[in-house]
Amino acid sequence: MSFKHSEILENVKNLIESLTPSALLGKSEKRRRHTKAEMKAMSAIDRAELRKTQNRVCSANSLHRKKEKIAENREKINNLERELAEIRGKNHRFFENSEIFEKLKLRIFDEIEREKSGKKEEFEENIKNLKIEIAGITLRHQQEPQNKSTLAAQKCRKNLNLRIAEMEFSGICLEIELQKELKLESELKKAINFDEEKSPLEQVLNMAEIQINRKF
Repeated sequence: MSFKHSEILENVKNLIESLTPSALLGKSEKRRRHTKAEMKAMSAIDRAELRKTQNRVCSANSLHRKKEKIAENREKINNLERELAEIRGKNHRFFENSEIFEKLKLRIFDEIEREKSGKKEEFEENIKNLKIEIAGITLRHQQEPQNKSTLAAQKCRKNLNLRIAEMEFSGICLEIELQKELKLESELKKAINFDEEKSPLEQVLNMAEIQINRKF
């Protein structure tokens, strides 16, 4: 084995070692770029092997980033669901018996829904396109047995992209619902002169008094 060939194999080995757990956790050092002279000195087989290894490294890093994104989205969704349940419960406890509750709710929710419809449609279109792409890959997988491995990898990547897109869409929908409830809370407080320092019972009595005064 020539010195050059040994050097190439050592470079390939170093690239493979970048797939260690610590590297996948984002702690790997930057891969050394080969100079044009080094690449030119390699045989066609060595260059092909090096590119394959580099592609494996890139694929592993991409997979790790996507898994991180899924985890981040899951945490975001959980936090939004918790916030939404809290503010929605608060609005119903304090304001549901108010005469203007349903009127304000319908107006505010409709306004925000129309305002944000374009953003939701963008995500829905992206999800639709990803599903079409996955269906196309599935069909090719059945028709091209010689490319099964490549197509399976493509489908795996697209499925991860779809999962991320669906989670991001869920996050957007929750953010919109939270915005609705926060706006409703703000408008209701203005309408009934809500005082944060009063107890729930005092707030109910205050609302009852306001409603009685409005009737007269």
